[in-house]
Amino acid sequence: MKKVLFYSFLFLSLIGCIRQSNEENTASHEEREDEQTILYKGIVKEDGKNTPGQLIITQLIPVETTGHMPFYEGEIILLTGEEVPMLEESTNKSLSVKDIKAGSEIQVELEENAPMTNSLPPQIPGRSIKKVTVLD
Repeated sequence: MKKVLFYSFLFLSLIGCIRQSNEENTASHEEREDEQTILYKGIVKEDGKNTPGQLIITQLIPVETTGHMPFYEGEIILLTGEEVPMLEESTNKSLSVKDIKAGSEIQVELEENAPMTNSLPPQIPGRSIKKVTVLD
């Protein structure tokens, strides 16, 4: 009888833990979807041929200047992984880092308070990059 009660209690405790975990995961996913983003424009200084998964950008400035400061005055590295959508503006065709050429003008949609490393040049991780669009 004690074993039955023990295992019943153990089973109900596990179900409660699983339910709690699922609710927390759902809440954190919804918070990420509601994040504010800021649109920036910049020029690709070095394409991703020599540095896979990275784009070196100069002049990364906000499209709307009301209340938003330039992200960084010098060069900045975007750490683009496969999770970062990259598109060509005119065709809406999906691109890879290797398709984006040096000298191209791009738009980068970033989280409002995107983290940046303290290195020189600074780096922005792919989780903070919502979308990269190559302009015509």
